[in-house]
Amino acid sequence: MKNQILLIVLITSLFWFLGCYMYIDLIHKDCIDCSVLVDENNRKYQNELDSLQLVRDSLNQEVTIANSKTDSLKVSITIRNRELNKLRKKYNETVANIDSMSNDELSEFFANRYH
Repeated sequence: MKNQILLIVLITSLFWFLGCYMYIDLIHKDCIDCSVLVDENNRKYQNELDSLQLVRDSLNQEVTIANSKTDSLKVSITIRNRELNKLRKKYNETVANIDSMSNDELSEFFANRYH
């Protein structure tokens, strides 16, 4: 009976120590692998983040350039519209005065109309 109890205690202790060793070994390897994976992922995602920030900055520059070109075109359109309005006004005044023009003035008007 004493030998059986001693054998059970030894076998239980052996399994307990073996279980503790396996548990510590598995936890320790997972932590090392996890930290390595986390570090690799951090570097990879940091590189991706840096490249995306560069793309964002270049897109912001392109938007700024496009906005300045748009503003320039708006100014050009405004100037052209003023010139067109002046030409329309001058043409309308000339058409309104057509009745009072002489033959020479009329022929000159119609000859120069499409130049």
